[in-house]
Amino acid sequence: MRRLKNLQQMLPALILLTAVLLLTQEAAGQPSPPLKASLAFSKASFKVDDPADKIGVIITLQNTTGQDVWTEAGFEDKRFQLFLLIKGPGEEGRLIVPNTGTAGVSQTPLVPPSRVKVQRLAAGWFINVPIDDLKSYFTLTEPGVYEVWFSMPFVRYDGLRVEPVDSNSDGTADYYQAPPEAVIWFEPITSAPAFVLTLVKSTPAKTADIRVQCTEFVFGEGSRPPVTKQPLTLAEVRLYQASEIAAAGISTINNKTYPAIAANSTITYRLAAETATPGLYGFKRIDQGDYVVIVSPSTSTAYRGIGQSILANNRGWDAGEIVVDMILMTTKGGKKTPGKSTRVTGSELIMVQPEYVEWDSAEQFYPFAFETADTWEVDVALTPPPGFAADNKSLKETVTSGLKALQFKLTDVAANWKPTKVKYKLKYNKKAQEFDDEIGVRLSKDLAKKKGVGIWGE
Repeated sequence: MRRLKNLQQMLPALILLTAVLLLTQEAAGQPSPPLKASLAFSKASFKVDDPADKIGVIITLQNTTGQDVWTEAGFEDKRFQLFLLIKGPGEEGRLIVPNTGTAGVSQTPLVPPSRVKVQRLAAGWFINVPIDDLKSYFTLTEPGVYEVWFSMPFVRYDGLRVEPVDSNSDGTADYYQAPPEAVIWFEPITSAPAFVLTLVKSTPAKTADIRVQCTEFVFGEGSRPPVTKQPLTLAEVRLYQASEIAAAGISTINNKTYPAIAANSTITYRLAAETATPGLYGFKRIDQGDYVVIVSPSTSTAYRGIGQSILANNRGWDAGEIVVDMILMTTKGGKKTPGKSTRVTGSELIMVQPEYVEWDSAEQFYPFAFETADTWEVDVALTPPPGFAADNKSLKETVTSGLKALQFKLTDVAANWKPTKVKYKLKYNKKAQEFDDEIGVRLSKDLAKKKGVGIWGE
């Protein structure tokens, strides 16, 4: 590559040579381009304002003539990105100049008065020139549709007039040269058609406030026990990113892994403070994504973590607010278990049942709570796995403008430690609905060891 000073010195000779070549080509008919140029982008649309969204492109040059092509030596060392031309956006878009040079200026060495060092590009020769990010070379700040193409001046020499040079007289050519008058092509190598590139502005990240309502349901004795609900205070409410949990080696997120997640000191989390409303905790302006909320007691170890996942496709991201209900269920004697709620529409009915029941003795309670502002008829049937005896096969209740509860007592006879099936039969305003669910099982360490199973049963 000659310096600009040399270019200025040689400009008169270049103009004369170009005129002669053009006249010759017109007389003989325009020959085919000696090289084919093409562009390949990693995708058609990029975010113009996102530095991480790199505009990657590969420039490909290849000899498809079926014969050798001779050109100036050092051809592969050119700064090929300088020959990319970008126009736009808009119908009368301007030509965008590279940051590292001037678009359209020839980087091809000029023909000196004496011989020129040349090299051969054999038939089938090609080169791929990857450019990591066009934004490194061009100032691309406006969204819109751009045209991108490649155009590089190229000098081709007549292979029949190329001369080998043996500079040290060892019988082997050290390089090849050609006289200036051996030029048979002096035109740009241009890719066609122009590549259409779309640059867009990043979609603003969605954020939402996450409200976590923590409630404890406390049950008395009997099949239709008294039940009260109260805000769960003095708890730690943590917000974890699902990706960080996975990075810590925990591949599954559910009630079986919530305690392990909460106990892992390497996983970062956000901690919510309780609001002015008892039992209500909040996180402000959380970026859209996959998360899990885990609630652990701060003053007691009477229950293990309660959790719930929030997925990136939750509709609350569009509304700007996500509400999560976290439930603790406490039976007579203080036995605690995580609960979950289901909202049934008609007039709204809220049904609460355990996520799982932990067994540490031969008998355990399976409580259910129902709340509505109207009147619903509720029928709950429990089907435990073989080896459990239930005090009732099903229980019924009419729930009217308030909170009611049903409760089963299961006894371990020779249990298969598997989930218990639940069937709900509901009726509102003479319209019936049915739902199926299940309640998991967990064993204390001592009972699991005694029964010869894991803490999560069989």
